[in-house]
Amino acid sequence: MLSRLGVVIFALCLSSSALAHALSPHQAAAAAKGLPTKLIDEIITVNADVVVAYTSDGPHYVPGWMSGGTIYLPSANVPPSEWRRGDWSDFYNECFSAWWGNVFMRNNTYRAQRDALRGDTGLRAKYAAAHPRDPWLAQEEGYSETMASVITIAYPRLVYNEETGTYDPHPVPYEDLGYRIGWTVAAVGHSDRPGYTPAAEETYPDAGEYDSLMRWAFGRPAP
Repeated sequence: MLSRLGVVIFALCLSSSALAHALSPHQAAAAAKGLPTKLIDEIITVNADVVVAYTSDGPHYVPGWMSGGTIYLPSANVPPSEWRRGDWSDFYNECFSAWWGNVFMRNNTYRAQRDALRGDTGLRAKYAAAHPRDPWLAQEEGYSETMASVITIAYPRLVYNEETGTYDPHPVPYEDLGYRIGWTVAAVGHSDRPGYTPAAEETYPDAGEYDSLMRWAFGRPAP
């Protein structure tokens, strides 16, 4: 029979396990790689029921019925500590969509920015060219695709170490993540999907939108 102290410790262990978020391993692995964790942190902070699951298809995000959702990744069966550049790029693409739906669209902290984006007729016209029926969706796609591009560039570089004869990871200077179409900044894309037009392949977030994206993900102004 467990002692009273043993019962308390066992209860605390169960409590901590129950409180651990499904994205906690991804949060820790991203931090270990020097990748930004702000999006993940905020999903965890609001306790959104966002999980990662395996798919044999391409990466995609499916929102939950009321909240939360599932990030589907081909790499989900591999521990995130073993993910490579492309795996992280895919994850951040879909993680941004999860953050957008569960944090940006719901949290009062972002109300002013949310209202400003929705009220910007210039942005509406730009993204309506990419998706006439749902420009808001096209706008979010432009942001999530750009997030994936940023992470592709931000992933630590392997630099040859002459002393050890090994290639060691080195963090990418933040200044290297400046606004650059076709490099850090991606188009809305998806012109092969229903609702999108060929213009989606040439519709990009502008410098102001990019600055917001970097503040959301890195907590810093764009370089």
